[in-house]
Amino acid sequence: MEIAVAIPTYNRANFLREAIDSVLGQTLKPHEIFVCDDGSTDDTQSILNSYGDKIRWTAIENSGPAMARKTAIESTTAPWVALCDSDDIWMPDHLERLMGAVEIWPETDIAFSNFIDFNEEGVFGDPKFHTAPAGWWDTSIEKIQGSCRSYGNQAYPAFLVFFPALPTAMMFRRSLYDQIGGIDKSVARARAEDAHLTRRLAAHGIVSCDWKVTAQRRNHEENYSSDSIKVAESDVEILKMFLNGGLIPDRFFDCTRLDINRRKMRLFHSHFWVRDFRKARALAWDTPRNERNAMFYIKLMIAYAAMGIGR
Repeated sequence: MEIAVAIPTYNRANFLREAIDSVLGQTLKPHEIFVCDDGSTDDTQSILNSYGDKIRWTAIENSGPAMARKTAIESTTAPWVALCDSDDIWMPDHLERLMGAVEIWPETDIAFSNFIDFNEEGVFGDPKFHTAPAGWWDTSIEKIQGSCRSYGNQAYPAFLVFFPALPTAMMFRRSLYDQIGGIDKSVARARAEDAHLTRRLAAHGIVSCDWKVTAQRRNHEENYSSDSIKVAESDVEILKMFLNGGLIPDRFFDCTRLDINRRKMRLFHSHFWVRDFRKARALAWDTPRNERNAMFYIKLMIAYAAMGIGR
């Protein structure tokens, strides 16, 4: 089966070559590789030109990571699409392992692999799958064969609790991408833009994964999603979009509402701890009543006092 690789990039000249070379070095060769340059101002285009006809690419006016990803995906034609961010790296067997999961369960619509984070000093963290909450895998997985797991069509609620699917480590059917309407331009600059796509794919498709680490995510100061509070706020807005726009099946509405409430409470505490008392106070009364304990009210009183009563 043919696989297209879509790579969005913006001012990643210092990392881009390593990412592209890792895609070109796959044991299962991709049918096509397309890079979308989101208006870079560095040496990105010189690097892209150096690959000649090994890749195709285009440049667009700076529009945000989701638009660059959308352009790259929709400039390809293969029935499967694999994503790779331009600051990340694939292991040589990445595509081979993902397609291996599809061969085990041909009904699979989305396949992703385990991945590991590393920083600019070359220090690696724990594999992502190993950081799941205790018991999460036992309650989420429907079928197991070797290192591969299948969620069936129940990945979406599991992904609300723990989110193991990195775009760089993911491959999906183009037909499913088209079915859900592709990437929405309205989230072009949202901090959690990748979750808007991944969660909708998971809500409408059958998901499988491979426990083997086949991708590496680079953590650095320029990561678009490095601000955890802004990402959390974006996550809440995206989940609201799912409900208000009917972007997920009705059977997932209740778990989405519950998750929004949980996230609001976590955001309240996060705003408090970074001393953003105005946001904490504004969010407080939008949190679920059944999760408001004594500590919640103590923090709320501190927030009021810090701002001044009546402000």
